[in-house]
Amino acid sequence: MASGGSVTITDPGITDTFVLTLDWGDGSSPVTRNVAANARVVTLTHQYLDDNPTGTDGDVYTIDVTLTDDDGGASTATKNITVW
Repeated sequence: MASGGSVTITDPGITDTFVLTLDWGDGSSPVTRNVAANARVVTLTHQYLDDNPTGTDGDVYTIDVTLTDDDGGASTATKNITVW
């Protein structure tokens, strides 16, 4: 099952660049993206390969996001999603 979402960036430093790290919560390797200074929305998609545990209608995954700017400031967020 595929899932996608957007990360909206709010930062007073309009020339800051960012590194976005996203853990999809399913045991796959985290994704790291460099984000340009003028980008304020990043959209990513991911395919969940198997439901875990098998045989359930839907499964809950915890997505962890960390955004670090070039000044060393960082912010984290966690979101639970259900994949059907």
